[in-house]
Amino acid sequence: MKTVLAIVSIIWAVFILIYGFSIFLDTPNQIQRNIDFVEKNIKPSVIFINQFKVENGRLPSNREYFTWHRDYYEDYTSDLNQKVDSLIPGLGRRQYIRHIAQVVSGDEYKFKKADWKKDYAIGLWNGDYWEYYFSWSNSYERTSNSWQDGYIGLGITTTLGLIPLIIWLFINKKKKSGT
Repeated sequence: MKTVLAIVSIIWAVFILIYGFSIFLDTPNQIQRNIDFVEKNIKPSVIFINQFKVENGRLPSNREYFTWHRDYYEDYTSDLNQKVDSLIPGLGRRQYIRHIAQVVSGDEYKFKKADWKKDYAIGLWNGDYWEYYFSWSNSYERTSNSWQDGYIGLGITTTLGLIPLIIWLFINKKKKSGT
């Protein structure tokens, strides 16, 4: 039984350490994926809205924005048949935010500086978090993985990998000293 526990502990430690190092080695790719997500999914909307505002002296309506979005991304899931513009729904994972009521629950505090008569925000679900563009500060709030996150993740997985091995060694040492 002791041999089986030792083998299982070592296999666990090796598996978790390999997993942790593979995640750590993927850190530069994750950083680039986060940058690309903003560039491909949020920035085109910001460019469109800002150009629309310059050309028309106002922000686009929901219908105008989601019509552009449908054509730009070839995404035909938005129901543009609503007669009332404010009833045109967002696209599940994408929001064109023109009023505090459109903000995801729990994120309202991020929008306190908005003047809804002239400001807007773009919200996009990345699969884990909401990422935003705020027009009033011309800034993005995005998932920002860094090398520090990679080191922290490596430390956590290394610790998780070694805990069963340390416990096994501690129990084994205690049994040897007791006999």
